[in-house]
Amino acid sequence: NTVYLERGHIYLLYGAESSGGDAKGNKVFIDGGLVSNRNQNGYGGVNGGNASKSALENVVSITRGKVNAYVYGGTGSLKANENKVLISGGEIVGSVWGGSSDDEAKGNLVEIEGNPNLTAASLFGGDAPISLNNTLSIKTSGLVVQQIGDFQNLNFDVAQAVGSTPLLKVIGNQATNIKNTIVKVTLDKNAIPL
Repeated sequence: NTVYLERGHIYLLYGAESSGGDAKGNKVFIDGGLVSNRNQNGYGGVNGGNASKSALENVVSITRGKVNAYVYGGTGSLKANENKVLISGGEIVGSVWGGSSDDEAKGNLVEIEGNPNLTAASLFGGDAPISLNNTLSIKTSGLVVQQIGDFQNLNFDVAQAVGSTPLLKVIGNQATNIKNTIVKVTLDKNAIPL
């Protein structure tokens, strides 16, 4: 499935909802409009694919617009693997997860480039008891977020650096633990990580 939002105001935007199997290979594109919570209980958000079993290889791409709610690459009871959230513009107020599962979240990606407004957003990789090889990729400069977590890989493209401006600044009150995170710095897209 492929879903596009370019204008208007909605509460739920899902690539797929599977009540008896997997959600695989679905895509959600947001290039305008507003996704927000319907009420104070947080009903509303974006999800590449939600499954009673596994969410695999789903993609959420945000280039413009505003999300005032959660964003998931994919959610599944058994597995949430190889899902992607690609953000290159717009504004997000809320939490972003590459993948979330009751059991396993592996190989999920949250990638940031361009000039999105994420000052009120928190970024998470794989939310699961088994969380492996989840990546936050920063391909921009001056990114400000509230919190990051559940990433095993943190990749910076320093070709995007501007003067002494930090590539990433975390301003929230929550503790940020990257003790077991592999940090890679790449000079350009053709270079070998340092």
